[in-house]
Amino acid sequence: MVKALSSEGRLTVSKGFLGFGGKVTMNNTGNVMKASVREYVPAEGEKLLRIINLSPKAMIEALQAGRPQETDMGNVRLEVLKSEDGNQLLMQLFRFVDFRNKPISDVKTFEGGDAAEIGKFF
Repeated sequence: MVKALSSEGRLTVSKGFLGFGGKVTMNNTGNVMKASVREYVPAEGEKLLRIINLSPKAMIEALQAGRPQETDMGNVRLEVLKSEDGNQLLMQLFRFVDFRNKPISDVKTFEGGDAAEIGKFF
């Protein structure tokens, strides 16, 4: 997700000293983003796919009712970028197919209160 957004000009990725570490910054807001990755078994991944395609309010309600169970190694992967202040959140879901992670959702973008509420679950 970071590579795709960076190539679109939405993110800037800066490398740290000697290539160690780095920083991801949203170009439109200047927010520094933190990345996280979560993995799910197929059934939980399908549940998450249905949830992230809901409206923000319905998504919050669905996650409060029961969030999909993570696993150490699954074939569905959720990539999340969250701003340090919690007011911006981006996420995309991938499925491991043919030895590659292929997107199964669009990049979902949330801002303000919705980002803060949804970010609590990830």
